[in-house]
Amino acid sequence: MNANEAIEKIDNILLDMDLSDCDKIEAIEDIVIVLLVKSLAACRQKLDVREVILNGDLTMNDGNAQLGVVVTDALKGKVLDLIISLTEKNEVFTAFDLTEQIRVENPTMNIPHNDVRDMVFEEYRNTFCDDYQRTLTLIEKNGRRSDSYVYHLDTVSALTHSLAVQPAVVPTPTSSVSTDTDLTVEKRLNIPKSILAKLGLVAGKMVRIRTDDGIMSLTEVTASRYETLYVNTDGRLRLNALTLTNAFGRLPDNFDISFNKVDWSIEVKPK
Repeated sequence: MNANEAIEKIDNILLDMDLSDCDKIEAIEDIVIVLLVKSLAACRQKLDVREVILNGDLTMNDGNAQLGVVVTDALKGKVLDLIISLTEKNEVFTAFDLTEQIRVENPTMNIPHNDVRDMVFEEYRNTFCDDYQRTLTLIEKNGRRSDSYVYHLDTVSALTHSLAVQPAVVPTPTSSVSTDTDLTVEKRLNIPKSILAKLGLVAGKMVRIRTDDGIMSLTEVTASRYETLYVNTDGRLRLNALTLTNAFGRLPDNFDISFNKVDWSIEVKPK
C-alpha cells in the first residue's frame, strides 16, 4: 500500500461511517500513523520522503509500536546532545533540568520526565566523562523538596546547583581515626566520613590536594589556585582515577587513610 492507496482506503471508510463508529475511526488513525512512521524513518535514513510515501510499501504489522520506537529514538538523541553540551561546559544539572529544557525547545513533542531520567542514568553509566559524578541532593523547587541526583564535576560541589538546599553544619568528633580503604568498582577512592569529620569537612567544604614523597595531603581551604575538590551533599569526598594516577604515577588498589594531627590534614598513602 502506497500513499495514494492509503488515501483511497480512507475515502472508502469515510463514505460508509458516522462519527460514532469507533472501529472505523481507529482504522483511519492506524493508516495515518503508518504514514507518519514511514515519513520519520525516511528522514532519519536521509531518503526522499516524497518518493517513500508515494511509491513505497506502507504496510506495518504494528504501526503504534514502530511509531513509539521512532519517537523514543528521537528523544534519546535530544537527551544525548544536551548531555554532551552541558558536560562540555562543565555545567551542574539534574535530569529534570534536561526535561524542562527539551520541553521548551520542543513544545509540540510529548516529553515524559521518567523517560528522560532513565536515559540520563543510562548515559551516565556509558558516556559521561571520567571526572563527572552524580550525588543525591535535596532540591527545592516551587516550595517543594525532593531528593534528586545532581550531575557535577568532581571538583565542583553538587550544592552549587541553583536549587540545592544547603545542609546544616554538624559537630566535629575528637577521636583519632585511621583506616584501610579499597577502590570502588568505579575506580574511585571514598574518604571515610569519620576521618573527614576530624577536619570539619562537611558538605560543600572545599578541599585542597597536595602530593609530596608519595603521600597525598587533603586540607580545608576557602579559596585556592591549586587542585581542589568539594565534599558532596551526602558528606562524601571521592577521588577519581585520574586524580589518583596524577598523584601517585599509577592507580593503586588499596590505600591507608589517616588523620595527621600535626599538620591538621588527611593523609592518603598507597599500600
